[in-house]
Amino acid sequence: MDACVMCRRKVQPAENWLKCHLWGGFAIFHWRCFGEYLRAGSEEQVESVVCKASSNAPAQQREAEKGAVR
Repeated sequence: MDACVMCRRKVQPAENWLKCHLWGGFAIFHWRCFGEYLRAGSEEQVESVVCKASSNAPAQQREAEKGAVR
């Protein structure tokens, strides 16, 4: 599982978490971190992380597809 875009800790399947489609990419938040995001107005921080993750996503997706084809 991916890391939370706010605290950067790895999100565990047993935790409460949220995956959002933001600015053309996906962002994963711990539930508590998502509340902080909404209250704090930290859009710039999250936007930069989502953009960076989105630029890496196509390469990761191609690697995953190659593994599935083999």
